[in-house]
Amino acid sequence: MTETLTSGVVTRGWNGTTAWVQSSRGVNQVTGENLKAMKATPTTTIASDGLFGPIKIPESPSRGTLIGVARINDRESYQVIIEDSSTQSIQLFFDVESGLLLRRVNVTNTMLGLLNVQWDFSDYREVSGIKLPVLIRTSDVSSYDLVARRFSEIKIRFLTW
Repeated sequence: MTETLTSGVVTRGWNGTTAWVQSSRGVNQVTGENLKAMKATPTTTIASDGLFGPIKIPESPSRGTLIGVARINDRESYQVIIEDSSTQSIQLFFDVESGLLLRRVNVTNTMLGLLNVQWDFSDYREVSGIKLPVLIRTSDVSSYDLVARRFSEIKIRFLTW
């Protein structure tokens, strides 16, 4: 995965055995506990470290409750809430027509109040038979903390473990 940031170009790679990050400072191999965690989770890829991880549906969908229909931008969406724990819930918004995930909001109840992290997904494209969002916008409680990522190319390689 290659990202162009204000600090330069960063490339991340993972071949199922070795992971690395390359930037203007050189190439650094992922080792130790970080690599062990990646190997322990077969579904882990470089993309799931915050980029495509939010589109993964939680493993506890049976605890989900359909709240109703909400409007996300100009689209009608089904709003589902999953109570992940006593302090955290996940809100998922699925497009009524396509069934694609339009928004995910993680809500954490802290002593200081609610902390929300929101991901908005759009511009879905088919990649190896899977529809993936090409544009992902991430925001949280800080009004200045908005990140938009537009992918110019997505390749899926299936690895065997």
